[in-house]
Amino acid sequence: MVAMNITKKRIKQNKAVDVLALIILIIIAIAIILTVKNYLSLVGVSFVTVHQGTLEDTVFARAIVLRHETLITAPAIGEFVAFIEEGSRVKSGTQIGTIVNGDGGKTDVYAMNAGVVSYQLDGYEEKLRADSLEGLDYNKLITLFPNKSSPLPNDSTSTTSQTLLAKGRPIARIVDNLLNYRLFMLADIPTEKAESLQNVGQVGFTVGKNLSGDTATTEGKEESEQKMRFDATVTDRGMIDGQNYLILDTSLDEATLINLRFFEATLSLRQLNGTIIPKSALTKDAEGKDGVYYKVKNVLRFLPVELKGVIGDEAVVNGLDNVLEVAADASGLKEGQHVR
Repeated sequence: MVAMNITKKRIKQNKAVDVLALIILIIIAIAIILTVKNYLSLVGVSFVTVHQGTLEDTVFARAIVLRHETLITAPAIGEFVAFIEEGSRVKSGTQIGTIVNGDGGKTDVYAMNAGVVSYQLDGYEEKLRADSLEGLDYNKLITLFPNKSSPLPNDSTSTTSQTLLAKGRPIARIVDNLLNYRLFMLADIPTEKAESLQNVGQVGFTVGKNLSGDTATTEGKEESEQKMRFDATVTDRGMIDGQNYLILDTSLDEATLINLRFFEATLSLRQLNGTIIPKSALTKDAEGKDGVYYKVKNVLRFLPVELKGVIGDEAVVNGLDNVLEVAADASGLKEGQHVR
């Protein structure tokens, strides 16, 4: 009888334990379900790291260089011996060399004005002068650009020492390095960008491929030097046969363009500096202010920004000094949303 009572008591205890265990399992299951439900209710948002930088709105262009330069011609027949090195600056009246004839007679050659001496000649020195640009036919200028079917005529010469010359033949040129170079530039500018360019007074460009054949090349220079960016003032603009042209004034260093006549360029229509973010990260609040979303402890917060501009799929803003990441796509997001 006692043994039976003990057995019954154990059975009751085991049932109580089983019930307790079941309750615990149910609580755990409910907690797991609620956790999963809460997780699934969170908004899945991708974030991107912001960074400081520069965006440029660029187009392809071709350019013709027009310089303030004066030709020096041979005053006599004979062999020219240069006294002044290529690229040297001289004063007006400086003797740059001498011509020695077959009898040993010498005729001195002088620079008639101050500037930089160059013995690299392309035959365009008197045709394409910076001070005569206004009188040139722009339609004819366009035809001067070399192409595969009509390459640039190889009229270039180099009158280094011991070059036999006929009287009156060009020997050298003196480039006035105190006056700006002028560029006639044809650019592939879309219509919407061309309209905005009407109010632009300054542009930038980088020198690309040399189109001048054997005339002065950038070969051998470091890539970083070839891609140097220069600023220029827009003095005129217009359309010729459906193509946009610009007349630019630029104070380039002689080493870059003194022996370059035709070249390809990357023309920068505008330059934006600031914090770069995806265009899709931008949104507006109820008051129409531009801004982005960032997270604080997995909660979205709206932050107003100053929009400087959009180029392609990227935007440049100010006002993210203390924010490292923003939502990559702000569409459909709201202030206060919980995110994964």
